[in-house]
Amino acid sequence: MVVSKNKEGPFRKDDADTLVGVIARSAGVWDNDKTVCSCSGKSVWQERQEQVAQGMS
Repeated sequence: MVVSKNKEGPFRKDDADTLVGVIARSAGVWDNDKTVCSCSGKSVWQERQEQVAQGMS
């Protein structure tokens, strides 16, 4: 995905107003057991549930 002020490209590598990100999912929903922090051992989904319980949406 590319987000930029320019509506049509090519996009410049040195443009501070352009963001690029990769969106991918190789696992099914809720099947990603990656840990957020090795110190807590919480999965991405456990961390999310905790943050939602504290008021983050």
